[in-house]
Amino acid sequence: AKPPARYGAIGGRACGRLCSTELHHHWGHDLYPENRINRAPELVPGFPDRLLPNGPEAERELSARTLTGLYNDKPTWLVEAHRALDAAVAAAYVWPSDISDDEALERLFALNQERAGAVSAVVMQDEPVD
Repeated sequence: AKPPARYGAIGGRACGRLCSTELHHHWGHDLYPENRINRAPELVPGFPDRLLPNGPEAERELSARTLTGLYNDKPTWLVEAHRALDAAVAAAYVWPSDISDDEALERLFALNQERAGAVSAVVMQDEPVD
């Protein structure tokens, strides 16, 4: 279902940037650098290759490369990806582009409460009356 007009929509350019193979390249490169892995075909057809450490030293190094570590290191490409995501969300909801995190969370919470109330009202209407 199409969202109501007041909630806007994320345009193709924003999604294209956020979902780009460039971001996936950075993600993979930062967590699994090519010089530390061997690729093995996945056993399940249609799934990507498995990325396996190419030795004990690589195994130790790669085990320390976690999503938490990636966010703690905050590489430039990740910071820029989050800026683009924030801008796309603001545009989708027709909010100011410089909206603060706190203000965005307040608005999202209010919207969630509004929608939950609407769903609750519909469910209660459909319940049989004794």
